[in-house]
Amino acid sequence: MNIRELQKIHIANRQQIDKAITQINMVLNDALKSNNTAKEYAATRLLVFLWMSWAETSLDAIIYEHPHVTDDIRTKVLTARKEIDKWHILIDECFKKHYLSKKQTSITRRSIGHSPYTRYLCLREIIEKEINIFIEIRNRLAHGQWKIALNTEATNKSQDITTKIWTLSKKEILYLKSTLVNLNKILNDLICSKATFERDFDVYISRIDKTKYDFDEKFEWYLKHLRGMKKK
Repeated sequence: MNIRELQKIHIANRQQIDKAITQINMVLNDALKSNNTAKEYAATRLLVFLWMSWAETSLDAIIYEHPHVTDDIRTKVLTARKEIDKWHILIDECFKKHYLSKKQTSITRRSIGHSPYTRYLCLREIIEKEINIFIEIRNRLAHGQWKIALNTEATNKSQDITTKIWTLSKKEILYLKSTLVNLNKILNDLICSKATFERDFDVYISRIDKTKYDFDEKFEWYLKHLRGMKKK
């Protein structure tokens, strides 16, 4: 298949995932209305699985969609051993393209400047601290670890991930959605235009931050409103 055909496949897959997310989100909202904890438990975990699938196929769509992504970069991303490495490789390659001279090889504050380097570290932190944990959860769920998560070698219990699985809620789903959607927009800008990336970076990061830090109070109101709605 050529690049255009592969791009269409990834976009079509993402469209179907979008539809599935909508349906499962309706199930979750219904569970919250009725205080059905069993249904809420299942729906939140399915949504983590679906949103991480959305992220994966979105990343694939990006690297096939944009002519700015060279065959060399595409190969590096696709052949990465871990899913998280794909994100890092794409970001690294784009920063090298936009900010490094031909004589420079590594991304440092000195080589690319303070502001670009701050943005670079910000993206890496989001991927490492916010995305990676959900990749780990998705992997455990895919391997049937819905109650107790195991370590990578499957030889012992992973307490951190087990705790995270058990404490998943609608709030985490909304934050995951905000992070992935806005990060996807940042990556599109980073690939296509250095100027657009620099112009809109703070806008998208602020949206992620607002969901994470300002949503507690709003989420409580949201739950009260949702549970106060009468079923038709």
